[in-house]
Amino acid sequence: MAMHSISTNKSNIHHIIEEELNGSSIENVIQQFGITTDVLSLVKFEDYRKEDGYTIQDTLASCIISPNDDQVDVVSAICFYTEAISDKINVYFSKISDVYMHQKMVHIFIQFIIMHELVHVQQIQNGLTLAEYRSTRYRDNPHEQHANIEAQRILSQECNFQSKVVDLIVTNTSITNPVHYELRELYTIDR
Repeated sequence: MAMHSISTNKSNIHHIIEEELNGSSIENVIQQFGITTDVLSLVKFEDYRKEDGYTIQDTLASCIISPNDDQVDVVSAICFYTEAISDKINVYFSKISDVYMHQKMVHIFIQFIIMHELVHVQQIQNGLTLAEYRSTRYRDNPHEQHANIEAQRILSQECNFQSKVVDLIVTNTSITNPVHYELRELYTIDR
């Protein structure tokens, strides 16, 4: 039997993000984080992040920060870059041939991105400024590390399969054959 990779496109991603944002688990996290901002009203979609006329292909989502009337930094938009997300999924999960397992992994990946951005909304609501955020390189940024840790903590509570997928996302680990086998076993057990 020939194996083929399953591809995900930006319109699928757009739909899945909207579906996840309207789900009760996201609503619970918003309440848990004490986020008072109407998150859904801030969401927008673009293919890729643009910076100084250049396309940034590895940015999956961003909180857009602007000063309000009191000159306090607030989140003015949460932008999801659907083509960048689709590209990343198609690279990360290219070895997954089971359609249902692939769909579950895509949903977990998108939930992780949403949770990560919600942590940033909380950080900004609690006083993080754009200047403070930009004072450290992205890879060493404690606010990014905190967002990853919190998203991982929340999503790892559901089941072993989901926990393993989130671990792969956080560690940026490729799915090798042994990892694929482990994922398939966990998926079978946790279904």
